[in-house]
Amino acid sequence: MQWYYAVGSERRGPVDTVTFSGLVNKGMIQPDTLVWRTGMAEWQPWSVIAPSVAGELVAPTDSGSTALGGAPLVETPWPGQAATGTVEDLPMEELWARIKSRGYNTSIGRCLSLGMAALKTNYWGALGTTLLFILLSGVAQNIPLLGLLASFLVVPQLTGGAWLYFIRQARGEDHSVGDIFEGFKRGFGSLALVALFQFLLMLPFIGVLLFMMLNFERNGNEPGAGVITAIFLVGLVLFYITMRWQFAHAIIVERGYTAIDAIKLSWRIIGLRFWTLLGLGLLMILFLFAGALALIVGLFFVIPVISACAARAYVDAIDQDS
Repeated sequence: MQWYYAVGSERRGPVDTVTFSGLVNKGMIQPDTLVWRTGMAEWQPWSVIAPSVAGELVAPTDSGSTALGGAPLVETPWPGQAATGTVEDLPMEELWARIKSRGYNTSIGRCLSLGMAALKTNYWGALGTTLLFILLSGVAQNIPLLGLLASFLVVPQLTGGAWLYFIRQARGEDHSVGDIFEGFKRGFGSLALVALFQFLLMLPFIGVLLFMMLNFERNGNEPGAGVITAIFLVGLVLFYITMRWQFAHAIIVERGYTAIDAIKLSWRIIGLRFWTLLGLGLLMILFLFAGALALIVGLFFVIPVISACAARAYVDAIDQDS
């Protein structure tokens, strides 16, 4: 069993049970020290965990003592740490500096294989989360007079919650369909701001389309090459920006950053593996078309796959031991 623990604002580990026992015996793990291991939903004080794992601890060995006095332990991310955790999280710029310095490995094949492997651990939960997201988003956006507000106050929050579900699934952490509502508890305003920024970016594209439609209604003229070119170029720019922002919802809910910081971090880390993630994104679009062709019902089965692959790419980028 691999353990992680916090020292001030740093995450340390992994260490095995023998080494961890030595840390406890030497007083380096205090009752208020936050600890985590695989299977725990979030970091918790050692005083809370100790009674349930007392029988697992063992006397430290020479190897454990050597580990304690050797090289500094590797710093790790916070598996399962809530955005509002009691240990101060890394500032966005510091996290980005670490990601940039070490880079991260990801590939289309890796995202597909590990994404599918994670999905198989709880496929029906993933499908239920997907269906609930589609249902709640559709209902909220079709409420008369309130549909537009739902685009800022309901849908992005559900999107953040769905990201959190699949991120936890990718890491092998505890996850449930109820995670989809976490976006209403974590970063509600920041998620709304991201949706607002995306809407403002769409305005030029919408303006060009409206101009073309009005011109056609008044004059009956087909759109000229210039208008068509403008639509294509604006659409291409929007696609590029949207792709670079795609981790923003996940970062807000999972890391607790502001909308601006989340957009910046998403833009930067996707830029490190842009062509790989572009290829993955295009493949996911093909999956969507395939699902739509399967009498639309296929979308319900394709979307969990897409979500699991996207979450794997995010985990590859954020987690330092992935």
